[in-house]
Amino acid sequence: MISQKTLDSLLILFKKFFGKIIILGEENNNLDIKKHVVDVMAEKDTLHLIIKPFLYAKRKKLISNILTCSKGSECNVEKETKKLNELINMQVKYFNLNPEFIINFVRQYEKDYGFQFGSGMNVFNMVYESSIRNRIIENAEEIDAIIVSNILRDLAYYMHFQKKKIVSEKEVIQVIEEYAKTYRQKVKISSFLRVAIEAKILDEDDNGICFKDHTIVAYFVAQALNQKYNQGDNIQGECDYLLKNLCFGINSDIILFLAFVTSNPKFVNMIIEGAKKHFEGQEELSFDKGNIKFLLNTTVPTKDTAPDKQEIQRREVELSKREEEEIRLTDLVELVNEYDYSEEDLEKTENQIMISYKYLDILSKTLPAFCQNLKADKQDKIVLLIYKCTNQFLFSMLKDIEDNFDEICTILCDKISSLRREKNVPEVTKGNVKSMLEQISALFIIAIYQNTAAMCTTEQTIDALNEFDYNGNSNYKLQNLMMLLQYGDVSIFFKRSRELDAEMNRKLEKDIIKIAVREFFLRNSVELHGMGQSLMDHFFDENTERKLKMEIAKKKIAQKDRI
Repeated sequence: MISQKTLDSLLILFKKFFGKIIILGEENNNLDIKKHVVDVMAEKDTLHLIIKPFLYAKRKKLISNILTCSKGSECNVEKETKKLNELINMQVKYFNLNPEFIINFVRQYEKDYGFQFGSGMNVFNMVYESSIRNRIIENAEEIDAIIVSNILRDLAYYMHFQKKKIVSEKEVIQVIEEYAKTYRQKVKISSFLRVAIEAKILDEDDNGICFKDHTIVAYFVAQALNQKYNQGDNIQGECDYLLKNLCFGINSDIILFLAFVTSNPKFVNMIIEGAKKHFEGQEELSFDKGNIKFLLNTTVPTKDTAPDKQEIQRREVELSKREEEEIRLTDLVELVNEYDYSEEDLEKTENQIMISYKYLDILSKTLPAFCQNLKADKQDKIVLLIYKCTNQFLFSMLKDIEDNFDEICTILCDKISSLRREKNVPEVTKGNVKSMLEQISALFIIAIYQNTAAMCTTEQTIDALNEFDYNGNSNYKLQNLMMLLQYGDVSIFFKRSRELDAEMNRKLEKDIIKIAVREFFLRNSVELHGMGQSLMDHFFDENTERKLKMEIAKKKIAQKDRI
């Protein structure tokens, strides 16, 4: 929460007294490629550690602890833990993997034993909404729980569109009185405040009253908008405001809640039209046109061998759980405080780029959540935007580097050399900087393709994603390969990867295909015969293939012996 300049000054002071310094802060994934080059090449002595969300092993332990405390010997804890972990994994695209969600999920499961999830909307309805409702009910002794929920809905709406994170008790009373008058209800103000605070929805201190976190605000704002829509109120202005300001954290959360919680097709149409308007006229990244020339001869370091036994074991669980993390409902970057922004801030290039990213995120998550209830033509509109807007976003990210490549490399080289001289580290050459800038840019493209594919690809969406006409565009073909990688069908993936490898000649395209093939073997349980063996034979060293095949065969024999 302090500026970089202040932090640098503090570090200079602290280094006089301490040998090692540990800095704790929130994760902030910067999309500035040029800054990444400086960080990678100038900060070799700094170790960055990030505490991750609750992934597989940690989540499993937490679920086991909850069940043991609540049920003890009444159930098979190990069996139920595995079942719950798989249920979360099925729908993890729509949630933060934090302890609060996991605890609420398990408690809801215990209350409604054996319930099954069908789609993202159901997950929100059964877990998030139930969690909030139950917290209110548990504390609502002197007041109707529905009234508490409705006032919270109106209060969140008022605070958000007035851009207030904290309000006075007087403002809360005004909201309550307005609700009581509109709906002819009697509300005891002190009872409302007590319930909302004890349910850990509101917080009160000397500065005023606020919601516990912005996710709760987003949920209640979405409920307010949906309620107004159902009553016939015109909410177009509010929706336009949210879409226009997607780059500012909480607005994108509200849009997602509108889509998932309300199950209202109107809001899917709103997202589609908003994305079309935002990206209208923007150029796409195109390997065929070569409109980002500095990437044309870029190579990305890739292993020439298939994943060995150790790598597969190391990544077997880690990879799938990492995918969970990459597609969770959190902001990658929060450029400013929730409400500390103006019309001038919106026009900044970095904020316009962030709006583009938010649209990619929302579109990719909307397709699997709604595809079972969307007609084919509506699915096609979302799929078109997923393919097209991804490359428009990438072009907007890379255009500045393309237009000023040599100048940027010179500036970065001077800056990195200066920083390295201060640390008594050998200086770098401009050629080193050029190579690093090219590689980081290429890896950024691959990461965006992988991330988007991971969010939008399910068994229910793969037909819509494959139905899209991607054949005339190399970038679309590579995106589709990333989607097939997520789907995991070896025969389809083998055919497409072979076709693309024979068709594409650019170094970067070849590297992307090879990276996708390695990811396919790491991500999926591939039998090393038939198509699986042919895929490995085509892309990897023969000796490595034999070793891997023998290791897997030995593992199967050992498992049979144990049985």
